[in-house]
Amino acid sequence: MLKNQQQHIKKTDYLIALVLALVIACGSFIILRQKPENQINVVTNIALEKKPRELAAKVAAVETANAESKMLLHEVKRGDSLGSILGKLRTETPEIHQIVQATNKVFKTSKLKVGDKIYVHYDELADNQENKKIQVNKLKIYSSETEKYEVARNNLGEFHARQEAIELYSKLQVKSGKITSSLYQDAIDAGIPPALIMEFIRFYSFDLDFQRDIRKGDKFQIFYETFYNSEGQFIKNGDIIFCKFITGGKEYANYKYTTTKGSTLYFDQSGSSVKKSLLRTPISGARISSSFGYRKHPILGYNKLHTGVDFAARTGTPIFAAGNGTVTRIGWNGGYGRYIKIRHNSRYSTAYAHMSRFGKGLKVGSKVKQRQVIGYVGSTGRSTGPHLHYEVLVRGKAVNPRSIRAESKVALKGKELDKFQIHRARIDFILTNAFAEANIE
Repeated sequence: MLKNQQQHIKKTDYLIALVLALVIACGSFIILRQKPENQINVVTNIALEKKPRELAAKVAAVETANAESKMLLHEVKRGDSLGSILGKLRTETPEIHQIVQATNKVFKTSKLKVGDKIYVHYDELADNQENKKIQVNKLKIYSSETEKYEVARNNLGEFHARQEAIELYSKLQVKSGKITSSLYQDAIDAGIPPALIMEFIRFYSFDLDFQRDIRKGDKFQIFYETFYNSEGQFIKNGDIIFCKFITGGKEYANYKYTTTKGSTLYFDQSGSSVKKSLLRTPISGARISSSFGYRKHPILGYNKLHTGVDFAARTGTPIFAAGNGTVTRIGWNGGYGRYIKIRHNSRYSTAYAHMSRFGKGLKVGSKVKQRQVIGYVGSTGRSTGPHLHYEVLVRGKAVNPRSIRAESKVALKGKELDKFQIHRARIDFILTNAFAEANIE
């Protein structure tokens, strides 16, 4: 009997297993018969009910998976606005509105000015349309050398703006050349920026007359910095770190150095400042028409000491004060015509004659700065044509202006001089080892 009962139980178990298998098979068949999109819709609807923003971000990620990332640099022109710039890029209007709104929270887009730089990072989304869909991911606005604003899309597709400190990256440059036509043109040909060429000329105007002392074969070298932003775009040129000029077998080298008191000046090899108390030439673009010394006077007709140097130039050419000082005489002075005399210190004075007119507001007692315009070339008094008569007086006695070696305004001494010499050796080492191909002898 027991044996028959066991057989009956086995049959029952078998039947139950068979029924279960049939149920599972039918269920699988029904599920497989459903359309795939119906399954996806169910899943999507459930997900959207729970976390719609997270899902939207995931969907956006899927859409941009095959996107082509690009970057556009736009320099703001007259009439541009942030909206018009994005519109030309075919950005959709709602997105433009979001970006402008976000930007205005940290930077008023109405204040964009000509020359500002805007970097737009965007994706071109692949589709079958003729005009591809544009999705802006980030944009950067450089409104000055020190102001930068970034507007970026987050994972939810929202734009947020912030102001950032601009990081500038410096690159050292060394350029050199040889005089074949003119210093300015040859320096341009060597790739030196015009503003640095003019600074270079100003450095040496205390020791050299660039109209007369420069000759073919002279050599020059300038060591300076350039600055770039994080996008790798050029922003500006920095200061001259070192420069050298070789003329007539003599070398003139100048080093930028900041003293312990915080003054940044340029010094020669011995630690004397490049800036001297007097300019060699108080006028630009003129030629010497008469030198210092005895000569036959062109009007009076007899030999007479010519107490200055005459610089022939067009009427109206600006005349500079040769140094800082105080006006001690201004007005008409006989054969000198319109005349100014400036006292620079207890030793030096300078005088300027035959002017057509004086600088604005000048009178006896006026303080003037070196290179300040004090008057304009003319032909007043005893004069045969427009020119500047320039005198240098040492304790009241006229001397040859071209023989004067005016003293430096600053001469380093003691520990300050020792620090400068270490600084100078460091610059020389960099030039010798890192820029050997640009060295001149």
